[in-house]
Amino acid sequence: MKTATKNRFVSSLVALVAGVAAGAFAQGSLTPPEGTPLPTMKTLAQIEPRTPISELPYAITTPGSYYLTTNLVTQYSGISISASDVTVDLMGFSIAGDRGPSDTGVYVDGKTNAPCCNIVVRNGVVKNFGYGLQLANAQNSLLEYLTVSDSERMGIQLDGSYGGDCSGNRIANCRVSGSVYSGLGFFANYAGKCDDNSISDCTFRKNAGEGVGMYAGSGQCNQNGFRNCMIQDNVSYGIIVQALSGGSCCGNVIEMCNISGNANYGIHLYGESSTVVGNRISQCTLYNNTSCGIRQYYGGASQINGNLVSGTRGASSCGIYVYSQSPNLVVQNTCVGQTNNYDIGSVATYGPIVTASGALSTTNGAAGLSPWANFSR
Repeated sequence: MKTATKNRFVSSLVALVAGVAAGAFAQGSLTPPEGTPLPTMKTLAQIEPRTPISELPYAITTPGSYYLTTNLVTQYSGISISASDVTVDLMGFSIAGDRGPSDTGVYVDGKTNAPCCNIVVRNGVVKNFGYGLQLANAQNSLLEYLTVSDSERMGIQLDGSYGGDCSGNRIANCRVSGSVYSGLGFFANYAGKCDDNSISDCTFRKNAGEGVGMYAGSGQCNQNGFRNCMIQDNVSYGIIVQALSGGSCCGNVIEMCNISGNANYGIHLYGESSTVVGNRISQCTLYNNTSCGIRQYYGGASQINGNLVSGTRGASSCGIYVYSQSPNLVVQNTCVGQTNNYDIGSVATYGPIVTASGALSTTNGAAGLSPWANFSR
């Protein structure tokens, strides 16, 4: 290669390398952009968009999500809620009182003209208050996965009295024990309402009063449902449904519950005239209650079907009792071992009572073939 050509090649190569290097290490403009720099990290509210509760008493007055940070103790009431759209997560912790009879662990303070709606309380322990949880004029709310114990008065109370309305709520997977009065109480006195509430997969055990009490004195407790509940070893009734002074307890359902070991009737429906009507008790197991397994007194037009009643205690024990003037339907039940398995009034409709042992008859028209037969052993 001639010297001149070689020199031109080397010069071109040096220029190319210099250009590449200059592009690779360029710094760009060092002048900052106009305006305030924007944040690049998330705020605490974005990371944990809930409000911590670290001491009691605590009042919730605005919608939002709240959570416990640790076990908390108070000599007063615990958490009060006076707003709608509130969730309280106990996070597996407990709130505990000193059994003051007027104190409440969690109190939903709805008003007659301004109910609290869409409240959720879940996942923890509430103990040693006058009332464990008290819902006054609460609607469309949820209590779930709670353990409520040793209440000086009542474990859980739904209160729609004095013209109020505590309806459309759900209680699920809760355990209530050690209350001096009811484990769970519905109150719809003085033109109040406790309607359309759902209770499922709950345990009400070893309360000094009834397991569940539903009371409508000139108010109404209608269309409530109990499903898959354990109601055991309470010092009074397992469940009492009572309407007085023109109140009504109608269209309620108790199904697939275990109601055992209670020191009074397992289920007691009691009303004046036609105030306790259209209720259904079905597929429940009632064992070792006192005096009577299922008792309907006054009222009527209810259905009692598919239940097993056995081991009822008392000198004159009765499996299923229906007052003589109560026009109920009693079918497909089994009563075993009571002094009087069935005491059904003349105005009721009931399936034939089969007492025979061994294989049922296959003869057409025999009692054993009736799809409505009750069984007595």
